[in-house]
Formats: sequence, structure tokens, C-alpha cells
Amino acid sequence: MLRSHGIRIARFAISTLIVALFAAHLLNWARIPLLDRVDKILYDYRLVLHAGSQEDNRVAILDIDEKSLAGEGHWPWSREKMSFLIDMLFDYYGVRLLAFDVVFSEPDRGIDLDAAEKVVHQVLTESLGREAAMASLRSLLTKDKVFAESLARRPVVLGYFFSPQESEKNPGVLPRPLTIEVPYALSKHLYKARSYGGNLAELQGAAHGAGFFNTPFLDGDGTLRRVPLLIQYQGALYESLPLAVLRALMKGDEVGFETGKGYGPRGGDERLETLSLGELKIRVDAASAVLVPFRSVARGFHYASATDVLNGKVPREALAGKVVLLGATAAGLSDLYPTPVSGNYPGVEIHANVIGGILDGAIKSRPAYIQGGELFQVLLLGLLTLLLFPRLQVGAMTLALLLISALVIAVNFVLWDRLGVDSHLATPLLMLTALYLVQMFFGYFHETRRKKRLGKLFGHYVPPQLVEEMSRSDEDYAFGGESRQMTVLFCDIRGFTAIAERLPPGKLCALINQILTLVTKEIHAAKGTIDKYMGDAVMAFWGAPMPDPDHASHALRAALAITEALRPIGDHPLVKGLGTLRMGVGLNTGVMNVGNMGSEFRMAYTVMGDAVNLASRLEGLTKEYGVDVIVSEQMRTAAPAFLYRELDRVLVKGRKEPVTLYQPLGLKESETPEVTRELVILGRAHGAYRARRWQEAEALFQGLLRLRELDPVYLLYLKRITGFKEMPPPEDWSGIQDHGKG
Repeated sequence: MLRSHGIRIARFAISTLIVALFAAHLLNWARIPLLDRVDKILYDYRLVLHAGSQEDNRVAILDIDEKSLAGEGHWPWSREKMSFLIDMLFDYYGVRLLAFDVVFSEPDRGIDLDAAEKVVHQVLTESLGREAAMASLRSLLTKDKVFAESLARRPVVLGYFFSPQESEKNPGVLPRPLTIEVPYALSKHLYKARSYGGNLAELQGAAHGAGFFNTPFLDGDGTLRRVPLLIQYQGALYESLPLAVLRALMKGDEVGFETGKGYGPRGGDERLETLSLGELKIRVDAASAVLVPFRSVARGFHYASATDVLNGKVPREALAGKVVLLGATAAGLSDLYPTPVSGNYPGVEIHANVIGGILDGAIKSRPAYIQGGELFQVLLLGLLTLLLFPRLQVGAMTLALLLISALVIAVNFVLWDRLGVDSHLATPLLMLTALYLVQMFFGYFHETRRKKRLGKLFGHYVPPQLVEEMSRSDEDYAFGGESRQMTVLFCDIRGFTAIAERLPPGKLCALINQILTLVTKEIHAAKGTIDKYMGDAVMAFWGAPMPDPDHASHALRAALAITEALRPIGDHPLVKGLGTLRMGVGLNTGVMNVGNMGSEFRMAYTVMGDAVNLASRLEGLTKEYGVDVIVSEQMRTAAPAFLYRELDRVLVKGRKEPVTLYQPLGLKESETPEVTRELVILGRAHGAYRARRWQEAEALFQGLLRLRELDPVYLLYLKRITGFKEMPPPEDWSGIQDHGKG
């Protein structure tokens, strides 16, 4: 018992340690790299599973692709061409807004040779004055002004980048920041840049706005899953390209910041939770990052080649009224990122996904409170498995693991799909698996041995299903004696002696084996324990070695099933014509001594006590009253779901107090009005009989005999009444029949 207790403690300790380890991981006290990696894999799978295939008709991508480079020359293109491109987009195609995923940090120093040759020709042939010639030449060298003029008249957002590296000189200029002072709640968590690459001051001044297009947030596996909407530089706050585009669409609405309490092992602090832009609410993490809501595994936006736009080959309806992002996918120019949906994903389409996701309200997030929710989930699952798994068999434990895991996955997907919350999935699933493996280890190496031990101890006494149930229980079963409230059954075959005398030994053995097999099956089916076989009699009990709170009901069900199962034996070829077989069964409930009893030569697991002796006496009385089953009053009280017929009050051998005998008629739920009427009349008949009102008692029992023809109990009472009418009983007679003599 001490060994079993020690193993249970070890199993509990190891399981508790596993739960504590996973909880520490969630609290960032002890990171488990495997969990982080699996969580990212499951995140990617969930993202791909939810990714749609429908193209977003609000955003289009103007692509500087290989075709464009072949048709228009190497990048960067002249400012005149860029100015013409802007004119085409707004004047011909009617786009709503244009954003650049490229930067113009250097002035255009290229000279159009055809235009220069024309100026020289004019100087030589048309005698242009010095000032006119210089003006013509200056226009060739100041193409940025032309580009700036095109920008100034249109809703155009330029792009720029930040860098984590220090730089002595930053090309270009930065746009006006959102704020020149970063709130303290944001500054501790926002990314801090050290240098930048901006656009020419002339271009930046002419543009409607600008946003940074690079992201410093690549995960440990090199995959891009989230992008920041804000970056701080030298104490000022700057917006990303998607946020700048949305602000331009909303006519420059100011960005609002909503903070909340964080969660963590060192207590919570104020941190960013939501950005507000007009009616738009953008859920972000403390670093202002959003999880990129990839629309599709393939291209989720309409792509138009830049050269086709320049030459008017793209249908107008393909771009009309749309937000257009200009970016490059040509080799050597493109900024491709490994993402959950593709190993080479264009950076410009990442911005398009963020813009579309914010407009749709489809941005997923990990709010600060989710850490507390995940911790509660791990602790709850740990407690559930610690209480549940040790009580289950391997098959049931596996099924429980699958059901609990399915529930965890379902909750996770509901949080993702309905609430837009990203919750870690690997942590609870791997913890459940680890706890399952620990329980399997102890179940295989310990519980299997325990089951074999119990099988050796009780396999000859109790049904296999009880041995299985005992092996799953934490109780330590042994042969030691103890007192328990139990139920005992004695049954004997009536008429078997006469038949046995007329059968040869071989056939007699076959018949008795068949009968005892039927009896044993019914006892085992009702969770009973076979005590012993005594010729054509069987002794069994309920409530040991496995405690059974319903031992009385189970025993009574077995008794009724035995008598019913024995009826077909009367038509057996060996029995037919030799006599009638009936089973007499006596049952009693009470306190008994149970354990391994006997001598040093032979032992038996059995029950003893006055309650056992009474059951044996009751079995003997079944022949006297002509019924199959007799139970005691204690049995009747312990099994209230059954309907009983009172038989008599008797004195039995070994007892001074009278015993009331009952015959079970079946379950109360099957009671009919006829049976109810019979029992009412029987109660009146017993009352008249015990009060010596012989005429009344005789009339009532005769009436009962008409309800139940040739019933041996009612015939017995009529016979007694006839005798008492001729020879009345003594004055002290109280209606108790004495069966205790002899």
C-alpha cells in the first residue's frame, strides 16, 4: 500500500511540474523554444486555413516588374516619366489615392539627350539669348520640380524607411511626425530607429503625406508575421505607409492612442492597446504592431504592370476609384519577405493587406489580457487532467485527450474567427500531450502490474469487469478481513435431486454445468462476487471487494434474472419428462464480515455473520411458500425501486426476533392497477388473519385466489385458516409462523 501511495505521489508531482513549466513559459519566466516554434507553425496553419481567395477591389498594386523594365528602361525612371505616370493614374484612370513603396532620396541628374540636342540646335540656329538658353538647360536639370508639381496636385503618399544602424548622414528628409513627444506609456515598448532614408525635401513638401515601408519585426525563424504602425525616432513618432494611406483617405484625421494595463510576472504597466482613426479602431500590441491579415495564399489584389499604365493598355475600370500602391517585383528591385503564406511575398502586398484588413476590421491581435486567459486555461486543463486521467483506462484516457484537445482547438478558432484574438495553441495542446504521456507511462508500468495482481487475487471470485474497475480505482484491495454493509444471495435448484437420480453421471455433469453457467453469468452481469458452488446451490455477495452503493438493487436484479433464465432449462432434452426445475433464491442485506477465511491448508474469500445465515434460511423457505425469491425487510428497505408482496412473519433458526418475508414482483415502474389492488387486499387479509378474524381473512384470501389462480401463498393461508378454525392458536399467538424448530 505504501508503494502504491508513493507511485501516486510521484505521478502527481511530475504532472504538477509539467503544468508549472508550461505556466512559467506563458509568464516569460522560462521560455521553451520548442513551444514558440510549434506555436508559430500552428499560427501559420490557422492563417492559411482562414485566408480567402477573393480579390480586394479597393486596393490595386502598380507593379514595376520585368516587363516594365524591359519597356521603360532601368530603374529609377526619370522624374518626367514618373510625373507622366502620376498624370495617367489620376487624370486617365481616376485612381483615388497613390502610395509609393519606393523612396526618392536623390535628385534626378539624368539628361534627356534628345531634349539637350534640341536646345543646342536652337542656340546655334535661332540665336537664343543667354537667359533663354540657360532657362532651357535648367529645365533639363530640374525634373524633380516637374515631379513635385504632379505630386502637389494629387493625393499621393510617399514612402521612406528607418534603419536600426547609426548613420552620419541621412539622405532626404522626414515628413512631419505624428507627435514630437512620444507618450511615456508608448515609448517603453515602441521600436526606436537610429537612422532613416527619406525623400527629397522638394518632393516631400509637395506630397500629401508619407509613411515608412520597412518593418524591423521578423520573428526568430525569419518569417514576417506582424508589422509596426508606429516607430519613434529622436523622441518623435512616425506613422507607417498603411497608416499614412488611411489618414489620407480620411482627410487627415488625427491618430488616437488607447492604453491599458499589461500583464506579466512583475506586475502590469500602461501600454498601447488600440489606435483610433476616426471611426476605425485598430487593435495593436505594445509595440504598435498588427498581425498581417493575409487575404490569400496567392495574389489577393489586382496587379497592373507600370509600363501598361504608361501606355494606356490597362482597362480603366481595373484602377478607377482604387487606392494604388506602387512597388517593385522585378528581380533586383523587389523587397520579398518570407511569410506564413509564401516564402517570397512582395512587401508592397503586405502593405495592401494591412490597409484592407484595417478597413474591414479584420486585424487580429494579442491583447494584453490574453496572457492571463492562457494562464487560466493551462491551470484549468492541468487540474482537469490531474483529476481525470488517473481514473481512466488507456482507451478512455485517449478519447478524453482527443475530446479536450478538440475543445481547446474549437475555442482557439472561435477566438480567432469571431473575436479576432490570437491565442497560443501549442502550449495547451503540448501540455495535454505531455500529461497524457506521463499518465500512460504510469498506467502501463504500474497499473498493468496492479491489474495482474488483482486478477490473481480476485479473478476466481468476481466478474472480469469488476477486476477492470478495481484496477482503475485508487483503493488498495487485499484479502484482509473487514466489516461492511453488503448483500448476500443463496440459490438452490428445486427438484434437481429427483432428476439427478435418473440421469447418468456424464449427462448430469453437463446439465449442472449449464445451469451453474447461467447463474454465474447473471451474477457477474450484476457485479456480484461468486463465493462458492455447493452441489446444485450457489452463494454470492455484493459490496466486496469493490464497494457498491447499490449492492441490494444489483443483487435483486440478479435474483430475478436467474429465475427467468432457468425457465427454458425445463425444455432441455435431458430434463424433459423427468420433472420440473425451479430456482429458490434467498437474499438479505446487513453488516457482514468479508475476507480470506479458512485454514493454513485452504483459504477462501467469503462472507460470514448473522446476516449471511438469514439469507440461507430465506432460501430454504422458498419451497415452503412456493415462490422463487424471498427477501428480508432490510433488503426491501435497501432496494426501494422494486415492488414487493408481503408473505409472512416468521421465526427462523438462530433468531429470536421475527422476520418479515417479502416476494419481489418486479420494478415499481411496471406496477399495474391489478397488482396495486391485489396488494391492498393482501394487506387487509394479513390484518384480519393476525387479528383472528377467520371468516373475514378467509373471504379476502379466497378473493385474492381469484386474482392469482392457484397461488401457493394464498392456498397456504386458506389451509392455515381452516386448521385454526378447528383448533384455534394459543392466546399469545400474534400471527408469527415458527420455522425455527429443528
